[in-house]
Amino acid sequence: MGPYLGTPNTEKESEFGESDSCRWGATSMQGWRKSQEDAHIARTDLPDGVSLFAVFDGHGGKEVSIYVKEKFVAELVKLEEYKSRNYGDALKACFLKMDTMMKEPEGIARLSKIQNEHGNPDPFANPGRQGEEDSIAKFTGCTAVVVLVTATHYFCANAGDSRSVIGRSQGAEMCFPLSDDHKPDNLPEKARIEAAGGFVEENRVNGSLNLSRSLGDFEYKSNHDLPFT
Repeated sequence: MGPYLGTPNTEKESEFGESDSCRWGATSMQGWRKSQEDAHIARTDLPDGVSLFAVFDGHGGKEVSIYVKEKFVAELVKLEEYKSRNYGDALKACFLKMDTMMKEPEGIARLSKIQNEHGNPDPFANPGRQGEEDSIAKFTGCTAVVVLVTATHYFCANAGDSRSVIGRSQGAEMCFPLSDDHKPDNLPEKARIEAAGGFVEENRVNGSLNLSRSLGDFEYKSNHDLPFT
């Protein structure tokens, strides 16, 4: 049957909150997938009066998206880049930190526990998921789009094709993109994939993954001669 339902689950889960500086709302819907693979963060209590909003769109399973939701904020605020208010560099460093942590024994164990806690409705959807301790993040991943909001600036970082847009209530142009999609058929992305030894077929990385950057998905990150940046 694969990872899809016969009819979409259109039930909505919503939450909202506010702080001295903003009001926010979030709504999620499972859709056609057999389980909800996405996660999000909405935090208005980071050090230095910073707020953080993020979406992690899982694929192949929910393990990586849940793991990143659990770890992202705690790891971000520990970074020297964050403490020195170099927020753009802090976001980049934290994205890389997520991948590093998922390869460590503690990360592998936590991903396995998440899989056991939340269940896997289609354990054979991805090869190698059975019997390999490191296979969860090898065949599973998530996009990430994260926005830090300070008193004066927005800082956005993304990996994959989840989008961030800022809207304004006045002026001729009301919406502005904060992120660019990472898709395999984008010429710079295609060139990067081919330089790393991969290929693009039917607008998918190695004929499989339909986005060109993500957290996890270590199956596509096996060329260790490339810089980890």
